[in-house]
Amino acid sequence: MKDKKIVITGAGRGLGRALAIVAADQGAIPLLLGRSEEALQQVHNTIKSRTGISAPTFVCDLSDTTSVTNAANHITYSHPNIDILVNNGAHFTEGAFEKQSTDQVVSVVNSAVTGTMILTKELLPLLRQRSHANIHNVVSMSGLPYARLTGASLPFRAAKAAQDGFTQGLVEELHGSSVRITSVYPGLIEDVSPTDEAWDKQRDLSEGITNKDVVDTILYALCAPSNVSLRSIVIELNGVEVTNTNIKPPTGWTVKYEDFGSESEWGEDGEVADLVSAYGISGEVRPLFRTRYSGNEVIFIVEINSQYYVYDGQSGWVQRIVTPTDLREIVEFINEQGWFRLETENLG
Repeated sequence: MKDKKIVITGAGRGLGRALAIVAADQGAIPLLLGRSEEALQQVHNTIKSRTGISAPTFVCDLSDTTSVTNAANHITYSHPNIDILVNNGAHFTEGAFEKQSTDQVVSVVNSAVTGTMILTKELLPLLRQRSHANIHNVVSMSGLPYARLTGASLPFRAAKAAQDGFTQGLVEELHGSSVRITSVYPGLIEDVSPTDEAWDKQRDLSEGITNKDVVDTILYALCAPSNVSLRSIVIELNGVEVTNTNIKPPTGWTVKYEDFGSESEWGEDGEVADLVSAYGISGEVRPLFRTRYSGNEVIFIVEINSQYYVYDGQSGWVQRIVTPTDLREIVEFINEQGWFRLETENLG
């Protein structure tokens, strides 16, 4: 990575920020693109203080084609010798489809699809001039046909599916050229920073995927020999994924792996699945949060087919949560009023 110029979208926060810092640690020169000049400047300052490298910043809103074109023009003029483009930025929304505003839908699709394609098209001539260049797209497991609709909104999932189609088409179109196309498909990611102690923490099977896992994978793909193309890398948790949400549980509830029981209990043919099917519900049962009340009674919030339910692990009853319908709102409601005040519907 030494002396490579790497353009990174969404570089002001999260995964893009982490990738920029680590790439600079390895000697690369990041070109930082993002919506917030203030956030980009903070990343610039962090990189400068750690490495002495000056990472140029470019304000770029991927949902605005004029902003994208302007950023591409500035890069073409000031840094025509780029080596790598990492398409990481995208607007994220969650919640039910009917609750998404028109502006949200347009923003999500434009940033992940239109903006990404335009930026790639504008910078491709620069990359073609290099003897060896890379375009790396950070897609998402949400863009895969078999992915569960978890956390992310339907517009985000649709946009990521389109981004996946663009990625695979680009692989075919540029096959045999000096520009290599690689991509990663991470699931939900815990946001940790290279500037924090948590970055180097050794994690076990009870803990989820972090920015570090994805950054390490991206850099591995980019540093592979030029005759090797790691076309698509799906990043999943290596273990029993009993819970898969980046939402902090309600106060007094837990998401700890060991508190959910065995894989067989929650599996497709497990005890809970059999119980739920007896209520006339079909679909994978995904435990999210767990708590105890009134002695040894165990209560779970679970997700089935993008709907949320209360499940009593002792007596075996299941109730559908009528309102709120959004998981974050459910957590807020429980914190304020208690889970027993949720509006629920008896089943069976």
